[in-house]
Amino acid sequence: MAPEQAEGKSLDARSDLFPVGTMLYQLATGELPFNAPTPAENMARIVVGKFIAPDAKRPRLPLAW
Repeated sequence: MAPEQAEGKSLDARSDLFPVGTMLYQLATGELPFNAPTPAENMARIVVGKFIAPDAKRPRLPLAW
């Protein structure tokens, strides 16, 4: 769920791009970017953008392509 959707705001093109970024993060790291013990905490992390940078999880990831 995109941050604006979790906040009940109107949806736009960003709402379509957010799941693509989530999938790319998971493909690169093997983990979901927002992984909390409860769904409510997970949504809170999505809204504030609290996640570990992919290169912190996988130091050998290239920083730029």
